[in-house]
Amino acid sequence: MPVSLLKLPFLVRALVVTELDYQEIFLISICSRRSNCLVKSARINVHKIAFLFGECHGYNTFDIGVVTDMLQWFPVTSLLHVPKLALENTLTVNLGLNYKADTK
Repeated sequence: MPVSLLKLPFLVRALVVTELDYQEIFLISICSRRSNCLVKSARINVHKIAFLFGECHGYNTFDIGVVTDMLQWFPVTSLLHVPKLALENTLTVNLGLNYKADTK
């Protein structure tokens, strides 16, 4: 049975969010405005955000992660640069926080 995270008491919500991995916290923060406020109110301390540029299968990659004091890399998200998409139609993608991206 699923439990709505936003319907839990404030203290329980904050404890649940602080126990998540960095990647899960990032994904929750872009779900909705309320979940973004939930992540901000949890006041999670991030040691250091690092960016890595690389190449995978001929495409440029951009990785974002967190580096701890012990120099451990925890991935948060990654992006793949594709110079041209093979789309016949234009799509509008609704992202979190009322941001719309048009792909052509």
